Amino acid sequence: MKICVFRSPDHDPAHQLAKALNHLHRCHPGAVIDVLLPEGADEERIHGASAVHDYRHAGLATVWPLLRRLRASRYDLFVVLFPSARLRLLAASCGAARKAVLLQNGRLVPLTDSLPRAFLSECLLLARGRTRYWRAWLSVHLRHVSRT
Repeated sequence: MKICVFRSPDHDPAHQLAKALNHLHRCHPGAVIDVLLPEGADEERIHGASAVHDYRHAGLATVWPLLRRLRASRYDLFVVLFPSARLRLLAASCGAARKAVLLQNGRLVPLTDSLPRAFLSECLLLARGRTRYWRAWLSVHLRHVSRT
């Protein structure tokens, strides 16, 4: 079995990755586990990974080469360590047979989002965040404050 563990540059501390690797080795003995780290991450503290690959985290232009590399590797299981909308979108488009999120309590929860559903979820979260920002901005800048 080939497993890929994706470490996000924004959410995943290094100790969580070590716990995830230990958990995956216990659940899937003999599996080949690759780790994808953000460029410049500390690679010396990673034990238990068959291979460590890095990726550039610099916007949309760097996503396409990463997706091509993930699809070419044909992983059986793709694991993310944080269930954000963007990571669910990446998992849905990586081409792995199974996708899952490894929660901090050690549960491996399957990600069942299809690519269109994950994309729609990301767009809706982005729109909701922008709407909240502009409502707060308008409330602050258009509210009349009396000088008494």
